[in-house]
Amino acid sequence: MGLFKHDFYNEHIKNSIMDINAVEEDLSPVVIDDYFSDDYAESDPSNSLRLYYISDIHLMHKLKNKFSRPKSDKSIIAYIEQLAEEMVESATQRQSSDYLLIAGDVSFDFSVSEIFFRKLTKLWISKNIVVILGNHELWDKSNNLDYIIKKYRDLFSELDITFLHNDLLFVRRFGFSKKLSESELLKMSEQELVEAFLEKGFAILGGLGFSGLNENFNATKGVYRGTISSLEQDKAETAKFETVYKKVLSSVPNDKVVVFTHTPKENWTYEDYNSNWIYVNGHTHQDLCYRTESKTIYANNQVGYKSSNLSLKHFTLSTKYNIYRYLPDGIHIITDAKNYELFYAGSGKSDMRFRRKHKELYLVKKNGIYAFFCTFDNKPNLYILDGGMPHKLENSDINYYYENIDVYAHILKKPYKKYYEKLQELSKFVQSFGGDGTVHGCIVDIDFYNHIYLNPFDGKITPYYAPYSIIDKYVYNTIPALLSSNCKQLYSNYKKMIAAGGSSDVIVKELEKGIIKIPQYVSETDIYKPSRAMRKMQYLQELNVIRNWDDNLIKKYKYKTLDA
Repeated sequence: MGLFKHDFYNEHIKNSIMDINAVEEDLSPVVIDDYFSDDYAESDPSNSLRLYYISDIHLMHKLKNKFSRPKSDKSIIAYIEQLAEEMVESATQRQSSDYLLIAGDVSFDFSVSEIFFRKLTKLWISKNIVVILGNHELWDKSNNLDYIIKKYRDLFSELDITFLHNDLLFVRRFGFSKKLSESELLKMSEQELVEAFLEKGFAILGGLGFSGLNENFNATKGVYRGTISSLEQDKAETAKFETVYKKVLSSVPNDKVVVFTHTPKENWTYEDYNSNWIYVNGHTHQDLCYRTESKTIYANNQVGYKSSNLSLKHFTLSTKYNIYRYLPDGIHIITDAKNYELFYAGSGKSDMRFRRKHKELYLVKKNGIYAFFCTFDNKPNLYILDGGMPHKLENSDINYYYENIDVYAHILKKPYKKYYEKLQELSKFVQSFGGDGTVHGCIVDIDFYNHIYLNPFDGKITPYYAPYSIIDKYVYNTIPALLSSNCKQLYSNYKKMIAAGGSSDVIVKELEKGIIKIPQYVSETDIYKPSRAMRKMQYLQELNVIRNWDDNLIKKYKYKTLDA
């Protein structure tokens, strides 16, 4: 096989001295983080994915640095596979559904890249590995861009790795993904592209990007070697990616998109950053993490020529979606009840079913607030839908609910706001020591059996263990008492966090009470009564969905307004 062709390495690495000088390697991280509200992140792990990323691995330089003289193919393969293993092992929080983004410049030798990726598919779910080419992949001796792209496309197709070259990948929950090729994307109308996004959590738009707009570091500097040598060729390839980028930008500027390129955005478009999108790139060998109100850039895991540390970094994206987000305000008839179910599925409530034989199914949407109604044959009343359960209403004029829906949402949300904020703070605290953190009603889950109840009337926290049913519970005086008895690993994490200075104003007073080892047994369901009511409020707070209606609240609100 002759993988270690020492003269070949020396020649190419010598020829890349221009590349090294043009991109002066500086891996000291630059972090600009004066504004960061991770709106894409989801507190419920079942509704979010981690996207691990890395770029500029440069295996050829790693081999040259590792071996000062020729070695056997077996030794070379073992080292490449070792690097792949170490890279994956660095993702200590990884779940099986998480994605791995590799932003180009893995190797300028195809055989070496192939060894690396074949090993990687044994360590990570292959279809969740998303790869784009870097300029070094174009150093192929064929000097033929189409041939190089096809060679990599064929390899990744065989390995079931997702390869993007001016393509768009849709990602949905449970590992579902669908790719639109460059040609398919360009043939679609903007409306068709909008419709394609409706049932998707987010999308990844990927490609090398190229460098036609970079006046100092482009094809004329030997970036692509003989494959692309003129600025005109560079600009032509740059225009291809910019075209698909602008197509997506004009169609769905407010949807969740990861723009995944080897070169920075400034190299391939003059457009401003879209503040709703996330940009991931490599190429510069200068780590940058930029998270502000105006833009989010993750270019902070560029390994470079010298380092052999292939540790992964990640960010988190919610996989939730709203199929009705583009509908205008108004009263809409839903012709297919499956779309009503799909609305809830997109919010993470995939178990909601509506199987009742109805006459009409309505959606009322106004100022971002939703409510669903239905009528039945031979029944004069209008019903509001509480998930799959209809509740009869006194007023059967659907226009009445459209006129008052935003006012009603305001009435309900105002007193709940502070309590909900406390629930979210408690959820984040649980997640900080490795717990689940899922919120339902008044309860925050630590894990399947251990929970925390936050009393909506006095703010008191009640940690409890419920291994068998909602009736049988063991109530503990403090959170650490519960953890020390039932969650040994989480308790260890918790102690380390507290020792490091982690705390939360919501629970600090509870923590000061100390650990009481003997829990109190409770055989009642009182805590679940307010929790069920708060669960309905949670739908309004998190999904902007009204699921019940009390006309008295509207009357009282209007009376107070008039009185004022």
